[in-house]
Amino acid sequence: RVIYGSDAGGRSFASQLAKVFGAGIAESAKRLILGRNLKQLLNPILQQKGINV
Repeated sequence: RVIYGSDAGGRSFASQLAKVFGAGIAESAKRLILGRNLKQLLNPILQQKGINV
């Protein structure tokens, strides 16, 4: 799985997002990279703590 991470403070947020948006990959893959993978990884932990996302 791939999760988006930025070099906050070192590079502009927009330029880093542009790399994902400009990549020659499916829109569904972009959604996974920009948040869905992280949500899937954290969801079991958050549910154990009573946090629903």
